[in-house]
Amino acid sequence: MTHVLEINELDFETEVLEADLPFLLDFTATWCGPCKALAPVLEALATETQGALKVGKVDLDSAPALATRYGIRGAPTLLVFRGGREVQRQVGAGTKSSLQKLVEKSAGWRPPPAAHSGDRRFVAQRAQLVGCEAPRREQLVRVSAR
Repeated sequence: MTHVLEINELDFETEVLEADLPFLLDFTATWCGPCKALAPVLEALATETQGALKVGKVDLDSAPALATRYGIRGAPTLLVFRGGREVQRQVGAGTKSSLQKLVEKSAGWRPPPAAHSGDRRFVAQRAQLVGCEAPRREQLVRVSAR
């Protein structure tokens, strides 16, 4: 089952502009090689972010009015919408992490935390990676108590 919504000119207003979550929209084309390469990346992002981010795609050939409305000149072009307006744009394909950064930067969205992110071992390992000392248990309790 795909989690990437198929958007057309008829449901664009209700699905994208009236969405209660940030919406990442891919302007794609069936003949576009980079678009085909981007499809599994979008699917993975949509699956991981259910309930926090909506992801959709619109075919340039079947929705030329939308492409004109947003000045789309090439495929793939990714737009991030929040509150009914475009807040960020990226032309060209990208990796999953670059798309997450695009959405984070523009829409204030953060990826859901990993299931083990509160685990003390995970916190200590993360602290080592960034070159600082792992917080002591008392510090973790104090921070979470606030």
